[in-house]
Amino acid sequence: MENPKAPDSIYRTYDVRGIYGKEINEDTADKIGAAFAQYIGHGKRVAFGRDIRHGSREMSERMLAALSGNGLDVMDLGLVPTPMVYFTIRHNGLDGGIMVTASHNPKEWNGFKIFGANGKILGMGSGLEDIKRIVDSGMKGAQAGGSVTDFSADALRDYSSTVVQKSGAASIPMHKLRIGLDTGNGSYSIIGPQIMRQAGIDVIPMNDAYDPEFGGRGPEPKEGTLDGLSRLVVEKKLDFGVAFDADGDRAVFVDDKGSIIRGDVSLSLFIKSLARPSDRIVYEISCSKVVEDMIAQVGAVPVPSRIGRRFILENMERERARLGGEISSHTYFSELYNGDDALFSAMAMYCIVARTGKRLSELIAEMPHYELEALEIPVDEKEKHRIVDEARGRAQAEGLETVLIDGVKVIGGDWRFVIRPSNTTPAIRLVAESRTRQGLDKAVSMAKSLLGMQ
Repeated sequence: MENPKAPDSIYRTYDVRGIYGKEINEDTADKIGAAFAQYIGHGKRVAFGRDIRHGSREMSERMLAALSGNGLDVMDLGLVPTPMVYFTIRHNGLDGGIMVTASHNPKEWNGFKIFGANGKILGMGSGLEDIKRIVDSGMKGAQAGGSVTDFSADALRDYSSTVVQKSGAASIPMHKLRIGLDTGNGSYSIIGPQIMRQAGIDVIPMNDAYDPEFGGRGPEPKEGTLDGLSRLVVEKKLDFGVAFDADGDRAVFVDDKGSIIRGDVSLSLFIKSLARPSDRIVYEISCSKVVEDMIAQVGAVPVPSRIGRRFILENMERERARLGGEISSHTYFSELYNGDDALFSAMAMYCIVARTGKRLSELIAEMPHYELEALEIPVDEKEKHRIVDEARGRAQAEGLETVLIDGVKVIGGDWRFVIRPSNTTPAIRLVAESRTRQGLDKAVSMAKSLLGMQ
């Protein structure tokens, strides 16, 4: 008997994602693989990779057969982090690719990140809706002529060489820096420490065995899951620590005192250390003002963006930007085809600390500090856009200074806040900040008032 149709909810803004065995399975992989092949066209060349999650191997086998069986020539990378799929597409001029992963979602989830030419994200509104339409309307007959080639060794060679050279690690003389590396039992668990050691970096790894249960600390590096890394850094007197998410496109840093560094703060340090006058810097709208402070300090050009990889990448390409970043610890580097890559971030940070001769905590302390509060407000999925629209209308009616790139950003004298609908959950995101606690309280209060919460 044929498997039931997958729910429409698996098709999301940036990818396909659902609970494995319940919302997504091998049949889903087969249908989406065939539809993707029909979408990009017979005879195209694509990269393919998978992570370590439950079901990834089984769904990969079905999807590889569907891709090649529908006329695509597939470069199979095997078990890799997502950045290697993106890199292989760009480095080899391929027509697209697919990564089997659910990123940092809980262990029960799995899914597919789908790329077009130049590594463009195919999400709902940018191509995935067409793939869904092909799935829903039924497949054409399979087209012969495709192939699957084991490209894992070539991809790893090209990728590791590029990361070591372009991060700057190859030009750093041997230092006595020691780095704690928490790969979270994810896709970088083996090759992450391996590549860093090839570059001469003294790495002390943890959670570095593949584990689909993510038993070390869970798939997402965040407050509450990084206590082990913080203890490792402090107890062993390491220079800093870095934690990767499950599929390897996010790096969260812990300084030499064991303090977690927010993603927009680490982005600010990258800007201060790597950007030059007139460089374009892309950042999502909820990032702290410290990002804009550092852009101004180096004489670069700010490019505010909607949140999300798709929008950051589009702005990076259009503006020919030097750097990009999100508060969620995605950092995008022009040296790596604008990719967001946890390993590249870690090695670039290593180079910054090594060259300055300062502690990471000192480098962070030298930048302006803002009090920040981030809230996720649960609402009905169907109501979240209406609620944000009404809040925007109230802000404009009151004559407040607003920025409308993504939801609404309200700017006051010494405070600011962003209200926007979540792209991934039935919730509204609120991020507020100020140089003072009093200003922060005022911003949060005003934001809640605009949302009708008080």
